[in-house]
Amino acid sequence: MEPSKNRSGESQNKSFKQSPDLVGEAKGLAGKVADQAKEVVSDKAQDQQQRSAGNIGKVAKALHRTSEDLADTMAAPYVEKAAAALDRMSGSVREANLRDIVEATERFARKDPVLFVGGAFAIGLIAARFLKSSARATSERPQRILEPVTDPEVGESVGIRGQDEPR
Repeated sequence: MEPSKNRSGESQNKSFKQSPDLVGEAKGLAGKVADQAKEVVSDKAQDQQQRSAGNIGKVAKALHRTSEDLADTMAAPYVEKAAAALDRMSGSVREANLRDIVEATERFARKDPVLFVGGAFAIGLIAARFLKSSARATSERPQRILEPVTDPEVGESVGIRGQDEPR
């Protein structure tokens, strides 16, 4: 195939000779975009990591309180051990990087899969309990009834009025 020619008779291959500069610029731009994307993802992961550590700490505190409530039972020492383990985990999550956390979790799951699955199940039950209790707390708040206010002279809506719904 013969290279096509433009109006001046020059081969369009000339534009292909200039393309290495364009390719280099495109690669540089793509690299910058990739670096920015990595930074955003890393920041989001760190934020989530800190929130997760805080949530694990909350579960540990709840288990400590539960252990105190169960003080005279056989379950109390086990609940306290679980709470202590979650306290340690919260600190580890807060201080470790994401890759270390994933590797440690995988090692633990391989080392003791029954305990891992049991712990995951227990955490799920505890999380469900917290969600249920927080939903109950929000439903106990008085609800606001909003209704439009109409100007009788004009017959148009002029705002919204609210009042607490009786329980």
